[in-house]
Amino acid sequence: MRISIIIVTWRAPRLLRRCLASLRRHARGLPVTVVDNGREEPAAGRLRRDFPEVAWIDPGRNTGFAGGCNLGLEAGGADLTLFLNPDVEATHGSVQALAATLAADPGAALAGGLLVDGGGRPQARYAPRPLPSVAALARRALLPDLAARRRPTRLAPGGTPVAVEQLAGACLMARRDALQAVGGFDPGFWPVWFEDVDLCLRLRLAGHRILHVPAAVFRHQGGGSVARMEPEARAAAWYGNLHRYTRKHHGPAAAALVRACTLPGSALRLAATLAGAPGEGGRARRAAACVRVAARSVGGWPSASQSTS
Repeated sequence: MRISIIIVTWRAPRLLRRCLASLRRHARGLPVTVVDNGREEPAAGRLRRDFPEVAWIDPGRNTGFAGGCNLGLEAGGADLTLFLNPDVEATHGSVQALAATLAADPGAALAGGLLVDGGGRPQARYAPRPLPSVAALARRALLPDLAARRRPTRLAPGGTPVAVEQLAGACLMARRDALQAVGGFDPGFWPVWFEDVDLCLRLRLAGHRILHVPAAVFRHQGGGSVARMEPEARAAAWYGNLHRYTRKHHGPAAAALVRACTLPGSALRLAATLAGAPGEGGRARRAAACVRVAARSVGGWPSASQSTS
């Protein structure tokens, strides 16, 4: 089966260079396309010279992660497409393991690898997990840090593929025909967050399986691009897309519940941060931004495009 690789990047040239170098070593010969949402001018120019085998798409604006994935999918014609974040690096056999898994299981539409940190330790924060219920979505709005700690941590390198409900969007290999049949990624989740949850749910509703492949190990930094977002823009995107996902899949009553949890939840996060260890000014600023965004949302949620550059 033909394989192509799509990387959607936004202002992460250093990480992108490492990602492309890893693909040159471990996925040699496979077509790679970079969708550059950040228009990184000098850095992008150097990358294009250093990686002449890579195709580049410049949308002329920030299409978001979902929109960038769709642009890359339209440009390619492979049977299988691997979507990677720029802060992900392939390892020996990782891309091939994902492709072999999908080739061997016609009922599976999506496969994801095991994401590990620089020391090779599995990242619990990005482990496969169940699709969120309304209660889980409300808990994420009210106690986001606690919700993150509750994610499963049992997965380790090796072992056979296992069916899961949801994979992290940092590393996803999809069947092109299955992805197109459900309309691709939803670009309304702009610029980032919850587009992967939404895609997994729609694929499952269409009758497809989703597989986690522990033998496909990818190194992952985490938060490479979103760390460059301004705190209020970051908060607006996360909370706004949380609310959008809830309304889309669970209806307006559930969305109202999640919205009601957002302001007290952001206030609790700020209080916990201020009571924490000294020297965490950056975290405190981000937490305060969450409170400001949540307070503005009481009278109606701002769209991410209104709050994010």
